Amino acid sequence: MSLVAVFVGAALATILSSLSVIFGDRGGLSQALAVLALVTAWLSALLYRVPTSYESLFFYSALLGPTLAAMLGEAATTSMAGAVAAGAIVALARPENPVVFLLGLETSIAASYAAIALGSREEARDAALEFFVASSMATVLIAIGLFGYGNEYSYAIIVMGSLLELAIVPLHLWGVDVVEKASLPGVLAAFTAPKIPVLYLLLALSAKGYEAVYAAVYSVALLSALWSSMVGASSARRPRSVLAYGSIAHLSIPLFLLPVTTLSHSILAYYVACYVLGEAGFIALAYSRETSTDAEPVLGKGIGVFVAALLLGLAGLPPAASFLAKVLVVLASATSTARFLAALASLLVSTPLITYSYYEALRMLNASQGISKQALFVLVFASAMLIVLFPFAPMR
Repeated sequence: MSLVAVFVGAALATILSSLSVIFGDRGGLSQALAVLALVTAWLSALLYRVPTSYESLFFYSALLGPTLAAMLGEAATTSMAGAVAAGAIVALARPENPVVFLLGLETSIAASYAAIALGSREEARDAALEFFVASSMATVLIAIGLFGYGNEYSYAIIVMGSLLELAIVPLHLWGVDVVEKASLPGVLAAFTAPKIPVLYLLLALSAKGYEAVYAAVYSVALLSALWSSMVGASSARRPRSVLAYGSIAHLSIPLFLLPVTTLSHSILAYYVACYVLGEAGFIALAYSRETSTDAEPVLGKGIGVFVAALLLGLAGLPPAASFLAKVLVVLASATSTARFLAALASLLVSTPLITYSYYEALRMLNASQGISKQALFVLVFASAMLIVLFPFAPMR
């Protein structure tokens, strides 16, 4: 019954999102339909019976990204946010079922494509086309692996598709282009909800005997985290570049968790929640800078405190929850001394670089003339939650 509720809710949310786009010229009606779509997506997730509290974090994180993106006020993203979230919820509900997973993932990707294509930037359609082509190729690879799943080769194909969908180095250039060209609320929706089911799938299907695949993924993840943090640091005065390469670095680190351990799923859920909050806070500031002209000053009335908390969360420094998330990933991935030392060295090198790039980018964004009320809410919420979640890390 709970799975039926997810399907019905996802279908209804997708229909409402589509109607919101169709009636886009009627502001009030379009916005009401968009809100109903998001509410429906949230209700379908709440009605689904999740085995553990940490697994529910996957669902809430997949909902939170599009919801916060919708709050930033861009019409296209607001309209499609419900469908983006609903598709991800369907994929998360049954990752072991190829038909259900692919249906949900493609729904989320298609809705993300619409959110980007209908965005306000001139280059939005180019960005949407790149996103759709890359994500479709990734989905095809994942589908081939899922329908033939049962051995190391099929799992390797799933991994290849997942790396492309996550825009992991060296399959990352399409993701950088999308972030550079697309409207930022669309980026927030597209780079959170559709990515979470893919990460979850890799852990859900992992099994003994895939050691060669795990070793290859581990090496690629280390390279991706180091490379993206170095390129991000070299582009520190361009906030969109910092966002693109910072996102790649953040999505590379949870791949250290393969093969799974006892705490892998709960740690990944905790890490994903921190990732979504960090993306939302940074994009809120960046989007406000690009669109606001007469809002109140960013640094006024104690807002600088939340910007500082956001920096700690993005860099993975204490007392932000993302610090514990990274530490737990390293500890959980330490199936051997060599793996532990490699992961630790990667974080020790990449963390200062990421800190520098985000510091420079946030310093530039703080020089902005103001921040909109919607962006202010998203910034305060994301920054506060990055600190509040610190004591709730899955220690056992």
